[in-house]
Amino acid sequence: MLKRYSKDIFIYVTYCILPFVFYFNFFYSNGIWGIGDALESYAPNKYLYDQALSNFELPFWNNGINLGISNIGDIQSALLYLPNLLLYSILPFDLAYNYLPLFHLTLAGIFTYMFLKQIGVDKKVAFLGGVTFMFSAVLNVRFSHVTILNSIIWLPLVLYFYEKLKQSMKIKYVILMSFAYSMQILAGFIQIAFYTAVILLVYFIFSIKSYENIKLWFKHKVLFSILVLTLTAFQIIPTLKLSKSVGRDEITYDFFSSFSLPIENILTLFFPYFYGTPFPENQLPLYKIPFFGEGSIVENGFYIGIIPIFLALYCIFKYAFKERYILLWSLIISFSLLFALGSELEFINSIFYHIPGFNYFRVPSRILFVFSFGIVVLSSLCLNKIIFEKDRNLIIGLKKFSFKLVVFLTGSLVLLRFVLSKVQSYYNEEIIINNVRLMDVLTFSNTAITIPVILMLIYLGILMSMRNFKDKNPNLLISILFIFIFIDLHLFNFYNINKFNDINKDSEMVYYLESVNDGNDRIWPVLTSNADIEMAISPNKNLFNEFRTLNGYVTFMSEDKKDLLYIDERGVSDFNSVEKLLVDNTLLSSLNIKYIIINNVYKKEFDLLNRGFTSDNTTLIDINKEYLPNSNGELFLFTKDIKLEKNNLYKVSLSLERPINGEIFIDFYGENFDLANLQTVLRNGETFTEAYFYVDEQQVPESTQVRLLNYLKSDNLLHKFTVEKMGINSNITDESKYQEVFVDNTFSIYKNKNVLETLYSVSNVIKADNKNEINDYTNNAIVHSQANLQDSYNKSNINIINYSNGQVKAEVNSKEASFIVFSESYDEGWRAYINNKAVPIYQVNNLVQGIEVPKGSNIVEFRYVPIDVYCLLLISIILCFICLIYLYIDYRRDNNNT
Repeated sequence: MLKRYSKDIFIYVTYCILPFVFYFNFFYSNGIWGIGDALESYAPNKYLYDQALSNFELPFWNNGINLGISNIGDIQSALLYLPNLLLYSILPFDLAYNYLPLFHLTLAGIFTYMFLKQIGVDKKVAFLGGVTFMFSAVLNVRFSHVTILNSIIWLPLVLYFYEKLKQSMKIKYVILMSFAYSMQILAGFIQIAFYTAVILLVYFIFSIKSYENIKLWFKHKVLFSILVLTLTAFQIIPTLKLSKSVGRDEITYDFFSSFSLPIENILTLFFPYFYGTPFPENQLPLYKIPFFGEGSIVENGFYIGIIPIFLALYCIFKYAFKERYILLWSLIISFSLLFALGSELEFINSIFYHIPGFNYFRVPSRILFVFSFGIVVLSSLCLNKIIFEKDRNLIIGLKKFSFKLVVFLTGSLVLLRFVLSKVQSYYNEEIIINNVRLMDVLTFSNTAITIPVILMLIYLGILMSMRNFKDKNPNLLISILFIFIFIDLHLFNFYNINKFNDINKDSEMVYYLESVNDGNDRIWPVLTSNADIEMAISPNKNLFNEFRTLNGYVTFMSEDKKDLLYIDERGVSDFNSVEKLLVDNTLLSSLNIKYIIINNVYKKEFDLLNRGFTSDNTTLIDINKEYLPNSNGELFLFTKDIKLEKNNLYKVSLSLERPINGEIFIDFYGENFDLANLQTVLRNGETFTEAYFYVDEQQVPESTQVRLLNYLKSDNLLHKFTVEKMGINSNITDESKYQEVFVDNTFSIYKNKNVLETLYSVSNVIKADNKNEINDYTNNAIVHSQANLQDSYNKSNINIINYSNGQVKAEVNSKEASFIVFSESYDEGWRAYINNKAVPIYQVNNLVQGIEVPKGSNIVEFRYVPIDVYCLLLISIILCFICLIYLYIDYRRDNNNT
C-alpha cells in the first residue's frame, strides 16, 4: 500500500514546501501577516481565541468590543473550525496566525490535485493544476481576509468526494462530502459556502445521468443536506438569529452590488497590472505605475496565469459542445463571471438581487473563486488531452488559437496607443486618469505590459517544441510547465499586501492606559475615517492589550447600537455625529465608559463641548420644505451665505421627509477655507443628522457659505435645515464632565468624571415598547412594557468579586429591592443567578441587561451560557462519532473483501 501511494506522498510533501518557496519572506519577518482587516479584525479576535484555548476554554463571548458580542453568533470567529482548533492549540499565536494561510494554500493544492485525478487527469498534470489554484490571485489576495481564504479551499475536496460517490454509489462518500462542506461553513465565511452550494446544485443536476434511478440520486442529496445541517446547526442557527436580530435579512440593491467586478478588469486576466499596481512598494519592485483603475485588487484580483487561461479558453472553444463535462464547467465559469460583474450588467444583476440567498450578500465579485477553479479544471483537462492523446491536430489547433490570441491582445494594445495618440494630438491635451498618463501605460517600456507579453512569447515557444517533448520526454515538459507557471504566478500574485506588520503595543498611549486601567473600565476610541488605522488600540487592536472598548469591527451590529451610540459595523463614527452623546454623558457613564480618546483634529471642539452650552443660541439659517432633486449621478449644489466668526461653535441640523437614497455632504466653505472638521455627511438610508462645527483662530474669509452637496438617486424633500451659533459657558471648572489626562501628537485622552461601574443600580424603571430616550441613564432604565417590575427601586451597594470574559460576580447589599444593570450587550445566551438560583434577565435601554434583586445581602452572578449552542454542539459531536464508526466499519469491510 505504501508503494501504491508513495508518489502521492511525494506530491503532498511538495505542496507543503511550495508555499514557503513562494513566500520566502516568511522566514525573516516578524509581526502579523497582512494589513487592514487582518490587523483590525482577524488577528485581534484570533488573539482572544488563542488566549482562551491556552486556558482550555472557547470564547463564546467577547467582552472586548461593542459592549460585548456573541462570538458564536459571529460566524467569522470560526471558533470550532478544525484547523483553527489544531494550530492555535499547539503553536504560539504569531506562528499559528502567520502559518495558517500557507497551510491552507497547501490544502488547496492537495484537494485540487485529488479532484483532478478523480476526473481522469494524469498525476503530473493534476499536480500542475494544484499549483495553479494554490497560487491563484483569488487565494493570495486574501491573506488579510483569512476566513475567505480558509473557506474557498474546501470546494475541490467537496467535489472530489462527490465524484467518488458517483463512481461507487457508497454512502461513506456522502458522509465525507458532508464533512468537507461542513468544514467550509465552519471556516467562517458563509457567502463562500453559499456560492459553493449553488455550484453543487448545478453539479448535482448534471450528474443525474450517473445514477440508475432518480430515487437514489434524491436519497443521497437529502442525506447530504441533513448531515450538513446537523453538523453545523450549532453555528448556523446562532448566526441566523444574530443576523435577523440586527435586521440584516435584507440589504439594499446598492449594498448588494458594491465592489462588482468592473468589466474592463477582464483585461487583467492577461495583463494583471494593466491598471497599475496597488502596491507601489512591492517586494518585487518591477511595477512603477500606481493603481488608477476601478474597484479593489482584494475583491477583484483573479489572475490565474498565462498558460491556464490560454488552455482553458481553447478547451471551451474546442470541446464545449462536444463533451458534456467540459460544457458543465464552461457554463459554471460563464455564470460566475457574469454574476461577478454585478452592476456592470444591470439587468442580470437586478434579477439576482430578487433571488433569496443571493440577495443576502454584497460584493458579487467574491464568486470569482469559482471562475478561477473552473479555469484550472478546464486547462488541466485540455493539457491532459494534449500530452496523453495521440491526436496531433490538438497541438496544431492550440498553436493557431494561441498565436491568434497573442496577436489580438498585443495588436489591440498597439492600436489603442495609436488611437490615443491621435485623440491627444487632435485635442492638444494629454489624457490623464488619477494622475497617470495613459501613454505611459500603453507602452512596452511599462513592465506591466512587457512581462505578460514576454510570458506569452515564451508560452508560444513552448508550444512550438511541445510535440518533441510530448513524444520524447513528457516529464521534462511537465517540469518546464511547472517552472513557467510558478514564476508567472509569483510575478503577479506575490502581493505586497501579504507583508508583516508589528502590533503597536508599545505606544505611550497604551502605556498610559495600562497604568490606569484595571480591565474593568471601558474605553471609547472615537474613530473617524482618518484615524481608525492610526489608533494604537482600535479598532479591535485593544484585544491585544485586554482593554474593553465601546466600539470595534463586527460582522453584525444592531440598529439600536447604531442609533444610540452613533457607530457602524466598523466601529467608526463621524465626530460630529457623536457630540450629542459627549455633551449629555449619562448614557456613556452608564455604559462604563471611563476613558475617551479623541483625535487632536477635534480637540478644541471637544474642549468647548466639555464646558457646556448656554441657552443663548442664535439661529442664522432656518429653511423649511425645500425640494431636493434627483442628481442623476452628478453633483447638485445647494448653498446659502452665512457670516462666520472665529472662536465660535455652530450647530447644524438637517432632516429629510424620507430616508435618503444617496448622500448629502454638509460643510462651511469659502475661498481657501475648506476644512475637514467643518463638514459632515448624511448617509444612505438616514433622515436626520446633527453636527457641531468649531471655527477657530484661523482666518475666516469675508464671504462664506454653508453648502449641501447632493448625490441623490431619487427626489427628496428637505423638511428642515438650520444653522445656529452656540453660546458658550466659560465656567470650565463647574461644568466640565471630562478631565484631560493624556495628550500626544495625534490623540488626547479624557477621563469621564461620572462613570459608573460595570454593575450599577438605578432608582427608576420605565416600561415602554418603543425606543424612548431618557434624560438620565444613570438613574433610570427602560425595559419592555410587559415586564413584571416595580416602577422605583432602592439604590444598592455593589462589590464586584470577579469579572472576566463572559462572567461577572458581585455582592449586592440593599435595604429594599433593587434593580441592577450589567453594562454588557443583552443576548439570549446570558443567564443570571441570585444566590445560585436562576432569575429572569431584562433587556435594558435596548442595549444592555438587568435583573431585579431582593433586599438584603445577595451574591449576584451573570454567566454567558448559550444552552441551545451546547445542545446542538453535543448533537453534532454524537453524529460525528456515529459517522466515524460507520466509516471505520466500512473500511474494515472493504479490507476484508479485498
